[in-house]
Amino acid sequence: MTDLRRTGIAIAACLLLGAVAVVSCVEGPTGPRGNRFGDLRIDPILEEGGRPDQLGLDRIHIVVRRDDGRTAVDTTLDYDVESDRTYDWLLQLEGEADLLDVEAWVLTDPDTMYAGGRGVTLRENNGSEAPVEGISLAYV
Repeated sequence: MTDLRRTGIAIAACLLLGAVAVVSCVEGPTGPRGNRFGDLRIDPILEEGGRPDQLGLDRIHIVVRRDDGRTAVDTTLDYDVESDRTYDWLLQLEGEADLLDVEAWVLTDPDTMYAGGRGVTLRENNGSEAPVEGISLAYV
């Protein structure tokens, strides 16, 4: 066997071994962190109290935590009292159904005017539209 042929076989064997190593390190879609997602849709509901149309509300701060305390969402977005807006995120599932804690604060510079939260269960989105989770926010 020539040196050139041995070198080619050795390179091919190394490439094959490397490919097997890479594939064996990747979890499949049935693993705990597979390619499963849930659509979290929330609707902030302002409870009675105050005059939201006169308070100059302009932002909403939303924090979503997993049941182990890790933050999945932490964002501040524009808020309009007049619109019937829902906020949604596509989150990767870590189990069959993930328990999440959703908290929200409606803000006017520099104060928090409404606040609240509740737990929700996030399930896999199988092509159907996810339910909208109402989050009651009390005037503070």
